[in-house]
Amino acid sequence: MSAASGLASPASLVAQAQKTCTRAMSLDWPEDRDKVIGEAVTNLVRAVGRYYDLCNNVVPASAGALRTAAENAAGKAAEVIRLLPGAEGEK
Repeated sequence: MSAASGLASPASLVAQAQKTCTRAMSLDWPEDRDKVIGEAVTNLVRAVGRYYDLCNNVVPASAGALRTAAENAAGKAAEVIRLLPGAEGEK
């Protein structure tokens, strides 16, 4: 987690992670890294989904659990950006 993500709200962290995911899925992936990028994007989709499951009370959650899930999604988004820099887009 970056220092900036410690200050951001869980909802804004997840919104940014979701944008990263959308951009990543719209890009052409380097053929030699297709599998690893695909796994990273899948992990990001799952992390964002877990956050929304908590928000929608699919699983009971505390504010701390929401923050943790949002930070996890932000971390997964950072991994996608590391593998596919074009997924970062605007900040």
